[in-house]
Amino acid sequence: MKIDLNKTVSFIIIIVGHLFFLLNVSSNYPLAFIVIVSTILLWMVWSKITNLFSVNFLLYLILISGIFASISILATHGIERVGTRHGNLIDLHLSSIALALGIIFITSLPYIIFNLKFEIPIKKLNIQVTPTFKKLSNKKNNQASHYIIDSDEWEIASKSDL
Repeated sequence: MKIDLNKTVSFIIIIVGHLFFLLNVSSNYPLAFIVIVSTILLWMVWSKITNLFSVNFLLYLILISGIFASISILATHGIERVGTRHGNLIDLHLSSIALALGIIFITSLPYIIFNLKFEIPIKKLNIQVTPTFKKLSNKKNNQASHYIIDSDEWEIASKSDL
């Protein structure tokens, strides 16, 4: 059985970063997000050095990290159980729920954008620009009337033409 050490180190970087995120998400938001972003950056550097970089895997990593982060924030700060003497109630913190939904939305955008195939219909429009209002000219028609003599294209005039 052949084990690729570069892929193993790559997955260890991702797992250790996410575990460190879990340890700090309940006590310190900013540090937890710095850890997630630095984990993704460290993975990108490692995979570029070892020629294992894949854009699809990066998109999956961003999406999965966003889902992981939003579920963690929702579970630790968004939903709180409050015990009463009649049972348990659930207290919803709207700012934490909005933060979790925002994270999942922002991290799913790159995956959606890069994996959709857009077909944009391109039609050439035939537009002719003509002025709407034409200026009325006060000039008289100075064209000289001309008579055609010796033409073979003629017909007999009808009574209505006369």
